[in-house]
Amino acid sequence: DELLDEGSLTDRDKLNIIVQISQAVEQLHAINVVHRDIKPDNFLYRFNQNKQLAIVKITDFGTSSRIELGK
Repeated sequence: DELLDEGSLTDRDKLNIIVQISQAVEQLHAINVVHRDIKPDNFLYRFNQNKQLAIVKITDFGTSSRIELGK
């Protein structure tokens, strides 16, 4: 809701979101976890005091699973 309240995001904010999501998914895959439900509703966005996007967090691991190598 806060993202919508702020209006349009800057290109830098959009890049920041994509980079953080990509890094988070990469870290999950590195420990053999697949989220399986990546969508905007499953992210939390934290802003700093200047109302700039600071941190993106993945939530809702209800459909996630561990990958068993060789299967």
